[in-house]
Amino acid sequence: MVAAITASMLYDLVRCPHRQAMDLYGDLGARDEVNVFVQLIWERGSFYEKKLIAALDNLFTDLSAFRKDEKEAKTTEAMSRGDLLIEGLSQSR
Repeated sequence: MVAAITASMLYDLVRCPHRQAMDLYGDLGARDEVNVFVQLIWERGSFYEKKLIAALDNLFTDLSAFRKDEKEAKTTEAMSRGDLLIEGLSQSR
């Protein structure tokens, strides 16, 4: 199975070149559980991004309501149209 490249993966690559290999092929059982603090950070980050997007004057394409396969297809369509901002964050990670 081919893994999709996400913005988070690119960010992690800059911070640690081994992160993608560990995320994709590492032992998931060896990971720490996601704690309440990390969950809070994710939620606040998503809220902050939505707040920034809402403040923009330009219209944006909101794909957050779509599921993975449909979101990928709609993202490709939006890119083909030349949409300047495509938002697709879900409420949960």
